[in-house]
Amino acid sequence: MIKLHGFMPAWGLEDPSPYVTKARTLFKMAGIPYESAMADLESVSKHKAPYIVLENGDIIKDSTFIRKYLETQGANFDANYTRKELAYGFAIERLCENHLNWILTHDRWLNDENFNKGPRMFFMNAPEEMRESIISDVRGRVSVGQVSHGISRHSDDEIFELGKMDVDAISDALGDNDFILGANPCGYDASIYATIAGISTTFFDCRTGEYARQNPRLMSYIDRMKNKYF
Repeated sequence: MIKLHGFMPAWGLEDPSPYVTKARTLFKMAGIPYESAMADLESVSKHKAPYIVLENGDIIKDSTFIRKYLETQGANFDANYTRKELAYGFAIERLCENHLNWILTHDRWLNDENFNKGPRMFFMNAPEEMRESIISDVRGRVSVGQVSHGISRHSDDEIFELGKMDVDAISDALGDNDFILGANPCGYDASIYATIAGISTTFFDCRTGEYARQNPRLMSYIDRMKNKYF
């Protein structure tokens, strides 16, 4: 059986990583069985999750390439939508993965209170005498990545304004649809659901998440996806 390597349910989410949640959702959409396994980020070249290990030992890394593999196994994530409609869904997925998820990471990893009650758990198996040094190093690399992306060049108020724009755009794109493109879910819903669920969890102090929770349309969408697949 295919092994999907991620983390574990935490913080009221199927997985702390929206990308792992996306992959789990894609497997459920495809109806392809899998076995969950804990990720070992040092064992894979991209040093990130999710990744899957096939029965023949081949490893496929990154949620997007996992989706493409599932499609080779017969999964149809297009749900009979047109290419133009699918391009619309792809654009919203890119908004989630290449912008809103960066705000999610900023609030979890660079806010001390959020970090200490959340991501710090990832380091509890590190030797105690080395733990704080490892944490400092990893948080430093996260911070550099955030600056390189551009999110951390803004003030907290500016980041919140950008987050509000993202949330509003996703809500407007969804409109009165049950799913992002219409009455039926498509593959892009996996990522959109994972991101909105991730940023709106009540576990963290996140202004953008609080703003998202005040949007009944998005909260209904999360419930709809969760009830359908989880």
